[in-house]
Amino acid sequence: MSTQPTPAAPAAKRSPNAARAFGIIAAAAGIFFGGRYYLWSQTHVATDDAYVTGNIVQVSPTVGGTLSQLMVAEGDVVTAGEVVAILDDTAQRAALQSAESALLVAKGNVRQAEAQLTLQEVSDTAAMAKAQATKSVSMTKIKAAEAGVKASADDTATRIATLKASVAASEAAAAQAVAGLAGGKNQASAAKAAAVTATAGVQSAAANLAAVKARIPSVEAELQRAERDHGRFTQLFAKQAVTKQQLESMADAVTRERASLNTLREQVRLAASQLDGAESQAVEAKERAAAAEAQVKVLDAAVRTAKSATDVTRGQLATAVAGQRRVDVDIVGVQAARASADVSDAEAQIVEAGMGQQAVRFVALETAKDAVRTAEAGVATAKELLKRTILVAAQSGVVLKKTANVGASIVPGQTILTISQGDALWITANFKETQIKDIHLGQPVEIHVDALPSGKVAGVIAGIGTATGATTAMLPPDNASGNFTKVVQRIPVRIAITKATPGIRMGMSTTTTIDTADKTDHAERVPAGWNGKPASSGKQ
Repeated sequence: MSTQPTPAAPAAKRSPNAARAFGIIAAAAGIFFGGRYYLWSQTHVATDDAYVTGNIVQVSPTVGGTLSQLMVAEGDVVTAGEVVAILDDTAQRAALQSAESALLVAKGNVRQAEAQLTLQEVSDTAAMAKAQATKSVSMTKIKAAEAGVKASADDTATRIATLKASVAASEAAAAQAVAGLAGGKNQASAAKAAAVTATAGVQSAAANLAAVKARIPSVEAELQRAERDHGRFTQLFAKQAVTKQQLESMADAVTRERASLNTLREQVRLAASQLDGAESQAVEAKERAAAAEAQVKVLDAAVRTAKSATDVTRGQLATAVAGQRRVDVDIVGVQAARASADVSDAEAQIVEAGMGQQAVRFVALETAKDAVRTAEAGVATAKELLKRTILVAAQSGVVLKKTANVGASIVPGQTILTISQGDALWITANFKETQIKDIHLGQPVEIHVDALPSGKVAGVIAGIGTATGATTAMLPPDNASGNFTKVVQRIPVRIAITKATPGIRMGMSTTTTIDTADKTDHAERVPAGWNGKPASSGKQ
């Protein structure tokens, strides 16, 4: 009986071929995918040490106080400028009221200083004008008196010489009489002018006497008041109600007032004497004027008769000699006018010395104005501090965290709220230092967010750190200590998200892959304002 081979034998013979084929396929696939990954790795770098980040603003006051109102809660959306919290402003309002009161007082002091300065200027100007006017009048009188003295002296000398010649030469009496008649007329005109001047001097002296007398009643009243005060202080001193110094001060006041009264009385006596002298001069001037008129008549008669002319000429000679004494009197008048001018100069100097008070008052005014500026600064500071009790959101965003409640005592700089900056999010990826050489600005990035496994986020390189993370750490490693283990460092790379993706939140973990095929920077690919800063700032 013949046997049949089993069907499995041929299959068993083909098994090594199948294994080889599978190995070949697997090897080919490995080579293919391995080569593909190798080529891919030449133009891509990736890391899972990456997370979503953004701008965070902490709301904290610059003044202290009690938190009276809190308008938001965690998770609320706020806009830039929105009021989020208010501190109790009682102390700030009180400080503002105090600063405003100080400003009002300072402004009042400025107005008072300005009024005092204006009053001082007006008073000094009036006093100086009066002194200068008095001096001008005195100088006019001096010039007039000097001219009169010179004219009188010259005329007297001429007349004496003429009359002597007339006496010596009686045969020329007629000619001398004619000359004398002309001189007599001139003398009459001068005498009339002198009479008018003397009359004006009488009026001036009378006015001066009346002015001095008018001051006596007020000084007498002051003396009586001082004597009454002295008597009253004497009684009080006897009762030991006042000090001896106060009593002596009252006695000194009585002495001063009595001296002032005596001085005024002496001035009255001198003014009366001056009035008498002026009246005498007026009488003499009138007499000279009358004599001059008579002389004209005599000279006229002398023309008609030569013999009478000789006698008249001798009388004229005697009169001319007497005229020399009147010149001396006129010289005394010139000296008196000069003395008056000197008094006016002294008064002007006193006024100029008093003008120094203007500088003091001007300094006081400037000091008052400085106080106003200081008070205004205080008001502005108080208003600013009051304004700072109202806390507003510096940017639009979401309240991430609240760290204080109503009623809490807040100090300057203490964080009350933490707010994110809206949708301004980006990726911070920490690449190894061996991966960083081919990374450039503007390169495309593929981002996988762990919380969003089905979605991919597109981005571009927006910035490359200039230092490793260890360098900027709070406690950087000190390799000089000797305990050094070489570790591959990481460089932070900032990735801008080019398309908004819902569901992304700060702090989420991501995996990022950068296409490094393009080895050049393309800053123009980086979207403006990717990190929340205005595009016009020029900084990213």
